[in-house]
Amino acid sequence: MNKNEFSSSSSSPLWTLILSFIYFLFGVNEVSPFILNFIFATLLVFEIYFLLRKYTMGAVFNLIVLLSIIFFIPLVPIVFCGQEHTIHSFLTILFVYICAKILSNEKIIFKEYLLSLILAPLITFIHYEGIFMVFVICI
Repeated sequence: MNKNEFSSSSSSPLWTLILSFIYFLFGVNEVSPFILNFIFATLLVFEIYFLLRKYTMGAVFNLIVLLSIIFFIPLVPIVFCGQEHTIHSFLTILFVYICAKILSNEKIIFKEYLLSLILAPLITFIHYEGIFMVFVICI
């Protein structure tokens, strides 16, 4: 780092853009990353719940899995961290689910292909390491 030049220290350009947009709309506020993380953590829990409900039968099993995800990830401290990990987790699980549906179906569903084509760059822009998952799924 140097005081005379700019160097990017973010590995998440999309998270920076989302925060910039929120700051533009509502003003600079230190609570904004927390609110965004809370929203995406809630979406993540609901996403996992709907997937569990679709593919499992027991409510007790679903409860154990959801509590494990909340406490073993640890989702609550990550929400307070203010970084991009919750949106990355949400998009990653959604992308893997959509791609698994595409790979398991014999008939082509254009909407799923389109969604996977939208999610692949989003995952990469939210966290550069997402490119490796996209690469593995594409192979």
